[in-house]
Amino acid sequence: MARFLIAALFGGMIVSILAAPAIAADASLNSAKAIGSATASDADMPKTVDAPDGAFGFADDSGTTGVGRYQFTLDFLPSWSGGAMTGRDLSARAEINTGLLDTLQLGVAVSGLNTRNTPRGEEIETARSYAFSLPGKWQWRAREVNDFGMAFLFEPFIGRQQNNPAPGGLIYGIDAKIAVDANIDNRFYATFNIGYAIAATSPPVGGTDSSGLFYLSLAGAYRVTDALYVGAQIRQGWQFATAQPDFLNGSALSLGPTLAWQVNDNLTFSAVYLRQVLGNDRTRPAAAFELTDFRLNDARVRMTLSF
Repeated sequence: MARFLIAALFGGMIVSILAAPAIAADASLNSAKAIGSATASDADMPKTVDAPDGAFGFADDSGTTGVGRYQFTLDFLPSWSGGAMTGRDLSARAEINTGLLDTLQLGVAVSGLNTRNTPRGEEIETARSYAFSLPGKWQWRAREVNDFGMAFLFEPFIGRQQNNPAPGGLIYGIDAKIAVDANIDNRFYATFNIGYAIAATSPPVGGTDSSGLFYLSLAGAYRVTDALYVGAQIRQGWQFATAQPDFLNGSALSLGPTLAWQVNDNLTFSAVYLRQVLGNDRTRPAAAFELTDFRLNDARVRMTLSF
């Protein structure tokens, strides 16, 4: 089509110089028809409709914010347990990111966490922490031009923690994962994550305590209407006593529903709730769930603003 347009326009110029104006006008008309035909065929192509941010719950997809665009997210994350390890976590997180390249997204985030544990027959444990992080995403494979998308996500962080009665100190680490996702007929969406998170604490008394978390997550979402997406997520985690995956403390399998409401192109609200259905706590072999390193219930409510 491009060659035809160039030939037609070039021919029109030569004829207009050497021949009659009527022939040149006819060549210009043919060129305009060709351009109009190309534009119409492009318009007839189906438009890709991506699932909004948060539709996959705690799992991530391979999409990026885009060059010149910004995305702000605000999260409220409660988690709680009952029984012999009654406790709760209340966390909040704010992030803003932008696309430096079509395939590279970087941002900054701040988060705070308040923890209260009441082990049966033991002293109440409390902790407060805050952290600063640099989340990023590098897209290897674009979902729009391939059968599936793929991206590498990373988030190094550093902060401080105050514990009672145990000492607090400096906290730091990194969470890294690979996300693979697919869009099926602009109606069903799925993503798979595999990741490893390392966290370390340096108490004032000296030394360093570290831990590692290996996890797999699978999530799907269905577009019910242009604005409403419903789905589910399943997540399996293995908690290790050190940064290296050598000594397993326990594992937990959680699943639950996800929901996303896309108010418009710039504003989305989403929610997810996961409940632990299987657990293996090495420190408490008789326990039905792993409540030492995982919570029985995890939830998140998110607001996403794009501009």
